[in-house]
Amino acid sequence: MLAYPLIIGGANILLIIALNKYLLKGKIIDFNRGKGKWYWDILLGLILDGIYFLLMYAEQATIARILLQGGPASQEVINLMIGPANNPILLSIWLGHVVWIGVALFEESGRVLFLNCL
Repeated sequence: MLAYPLIIGGANILLIIALNKYLLKGKIIDFNRGKGKWYWDILLGLILDGIYFLLMYAEQATIARILLQGGPASQEVINLMIGPANNPILLSIWLGHVVWIGVALFEESGRVLFLNCL
């Protein structure tokens, strides 16, 4: 649970940075490459939201039925969530490394790549 987001997220962050640098010829610090129009940004955001919700409903209709059997969570999963909540060291590792680096940095670097592609 601690290593998987760091390994996969870290590899994806490096991949996104490489795509941004070599495919789009952008700089790592290149967050806003041009002047945009606010109405165009809102329109593209609404289109991307629509695509996201369509994919979410398709996922719920297909994969979620296979993965979620409708039963309660197993005791192992509950213990996995309670463990870091009761241990400050595990909680700091989870919040520090996994959430801030593995999730936040991955999300922001992915957003930069996709907005530069648009």
